Amino acid sequence: MHRLDEHIVEEIRARVDIVEVIADYVPLRRAGKNFVGLCPFHQERTPSFTVSPDKQLFYCFGCQTGGDVFTFLMKREGWSFPEAVAELARRAGVVLPERPASPEERRQRDERERLLRVLEWAAAFYRHVLQSPAGEPARAYLASRGVDAVTAERFGLGYAPNRWDALLQAMGRRGIPPALLEQAGLVQRRAGRQGYYDRFRNRVMFPIRDPRGRVVGFGGRALGDDEPKYLNSPETAVFNKRRLWFGLDLARVRLRETGVAVVVEGYMDAIAIDRAGIGYAAVASLGTSLSEEQVDLLARYASTVVIAYDGDAAGQRATLRGLELFALANVEVRVAEFPPGRDPDDVLQAEGPEALRRYIEGAVPLVEFQFRRVLREHDTTSVRGRAAAVAELAPWLARVRSEVERAEYLRRYAAALGVDEATFWREVRRVRRRRASHRARVAGGSGGNNVQEFRHTNRRVRHDEIPPAVGRAERGLLSLWLQYPQWRETIAARVDPDDWQTPAHRFLFELVQAEAETAAAVEPARLVARLQALRDPATEGSGPPPGGPWKVDPDVFDQATAVLAGIAHDPERVEPGEIERILEDYIKTLKRHRLTRIQRRIAELEAAGRQVPVDLVEEFQLLSQQLKGRAGG
Repeated sequence: MHRLDEHIVEEIRARVDIVEVIADYVPLRRAGKNFVGLCPFHQERTPSFTVSPDKQLFYCFGCQTGGDVFTFLMKREGWSFPEAVAELARRAGVVLPERPASPEERRQRDERERLLRVLEWAAAFYRHVLQSPAGEPARAYLASRGVDAVTAERFGLGYAPNRWDALLQAMGRRGIPPALLEQAGLVQRRAGRQGYYDRFRNRVMFPIRDPRGRVVGFGGRALGDDEPKYLNSPETAVFNKRRLWFGLDLARVRLRETGVAVVVEGYMDAIAIDRAGIGYAAVASLGTSLSEEQVDLLARYASTVVIAYDGDAAGQRATLRGLELFALANVEVRVAEFPPGRDPDDVLQAEGPEALRRYIEGAVPLVEFQFRRVLREHDTTSVRGRAAAVAELAPWLARVRSEVERAEYLRRYAAALGVDEATFWREVRRVRRRRASHRARVAGGSGGNNVQEFRHTNRRVRHDEIPPAVGRAERGLLSLWLQYPQWRETIAARVDPDDWQTPAHRFLFELVQAEAETAAAVEPARLVARLQALRDPATEGSGPPPGGPWKVDPDVFDQATAVLAGIAHDPERVEPGEIERILEDYIKTLKRHRLTRIQRRIAELEAAGRQVPVDLVEEFQLLSQQLKGRAGG
């Protein structure tokens, strides 16, 4: 295991040229001091992706993604920080020192390496058998499903012979002991007898790879009457189906280009969408029960998910489970509705690629899918049925980010259900208030905005309710703080932590103040490096600055990195004589918004007949005085 020393990370950063690294992925052309190209993280026709060789940072003005060379590889390849460091170290010719591993760590590392080697050999064995005379039944099956030799090779498909010991014997000739094959999930011990037998027999074999392309397990489709029809590898030291997607290793590049992942149930469905050549990448869950870990992994590669499960009842139930998980991860979710009993592979074979494309591109938004389901499941001609429909739809409408879209959906659904629109609105607002109160409790503060206590999760931070003017003022204050050291004391004295509404902005403000106490120069590129060190505590010699604990949602780190890169590429441009006035405008914008939130909270408490806390009243009075220029400003 490598030791990530801060000085070595800095040496790697100094040796690699961000322009050369990114040019391997994106065609770049010079534009003044910088280079520009089409963004690899979202679809665009006009280049808005900028790379600065001077600052060694990149930033997209279209999707607001940015960072340094390590950030780029982490986002482009889906790597962790240590993985990006290792790749750039190899590229720069920097030898990473090994961190002394404990005996248990060495044992686990050696076991994983042995299992990965064995699984790769097993995959090669299954591929070889597929092409041999013994593989004729499997080749015939694949041909009947429209899978040609090129596609089979692309996905590494194979065949497990209809024998009890074919793999066992082949691996034995390599000197692989049966006990190791059992650890890899490839053979099973005979019940009550000595010896082992192959786990997979007479099955088409689908290798399951991790995002880095390493075989970690298998799925086998029975060709005879054996049950179950699909059999997966058991849990092992390298295979955990809650953390894997079939096809993700091949889909990564397309996912980064389009930002859209098509989620299907079966391996053949994922292969069907790939071979259809319709411009979409698909991944298959290993069974119909999605996990939070799978959702979080896929959210690293795609911002939109199209759920394309079978049109039967089981597929509909699986769709509902997936909707909930992806919605909680703040991924945009759409649902492709197939005819009952059909899946993507069926559609491709029966109707062709263009029909499959139409189903995917015609996928309906999450809330619309729920509305159609509610209409099918409830008798909306009765009072009780309408009440149940409203109760089921309100939580989904509350998740719609756009106020305009939410209002349009609600108006249309109220009319269709025959319910009073104002009553429907009250139910949706009640759900939103309940969720806001829950987020505030989770965040650990009365304002729900203490970023140092954010729950450690991969869930994306939502700040759609923050007015754009407030976000611009926060970014402007950060930009001016970085550019004009002489104004830092003024900003620090007049802006309270609770004035910040965007978690990433508040976190950055606390970080830059802490860094200013220990560093002479506080620059965006240096701060990006500090963010990475804070996010990955394995980096030695880069302990957190004073003022922690720096426990922040991982997405806040991503957003903070992008904000810094954006400021570096497009700093606040202010005439020297205008700085004080602009600072005053920004600070008042933040305080007015905070005052409005407190007023709203006091009104809610009074309307509910509850006592207004004294500290809330005192906070209201203090902010009022500050805005009038009598305190703190």
